[in-house]
Amino acid sequence: MSAPARLPWWRWLAVVLLALACWLVPLVAVWLNAQEARRAQRRMPAGDGASERARIPLILFAETWPTRAVVKLEEIQGQSAESDVALGARVVANDLARALQQLGVTSEVRRLDVLDEGADLLDHRDIVLVYPTPHASPPGQDTQVVAQRLAARVASEDPRLAQLTVHDVAIAEDAPPAAAAQAGLAGTMAYYHLAYRPGPALVEAMNSLVIYRRLQALATELSAQAAHHD
Repeated sequence: MSAPARLPWWRWLAVVLLALACWLVPLVAVWLNAQEARRAQRRMPAGDGASERARIPLILFAETWPTRAVVKLEEIQGQSAESDVALGARVVANDLARALQQLGVTSEVRRLDVLDEGADLLDHRDIVLVYPTPHASPPGQDTQVVAQRLAARVASEDPRLAQLTVHDVAIAEDAPPAAAAQAGLAGTMAYYHLAYRPGPALVEAMNSLVIYRRLQALATELSAQAAHHD
């Protein structure tokens, strides 16, 4: 009786390689899919972060501007009620942020005169300018933001301008200078064809509860706009 014929070595090698391939190919496919999923997760925060940032209202406040018809030096120096009571611009900005937070909306509060030159205001769909009104007009800082930051975008035809709305909160000794300041800002915004919605005018005769209710109304408006964009 003759011994059974043996397969050539290369056929044995082919059988072993085929068996290894059947085992390894699914593992490699799973590994590649996992790697792609990880890359997708790394990419998503940038996109989602930009989208989230657009939904965050940017609150910019200007401090240390006199609001009274007769200028008081302590106001200009930022050492009086302008900085530390209910009608201080910083306090008003923080109260608006708190009212937004109660509605589930995160906001960003920044001081105008220390705003980073590289900050891109159009990362946000809503900007709120909070300012005391000197001489019945917005402070020069507000005007600079519009003229230097936003007008340059108008010239470059940045498409994000169509999504932007500027709101404001005018702080004054009484109603007429606040109304005049908002009318001036409205004219500037109309000149550059930018969307503007006047917010509340806050005057010294108002108590803290009235002030906060007006800020809550503005927060509700901003929250509704954020929901609309979603």
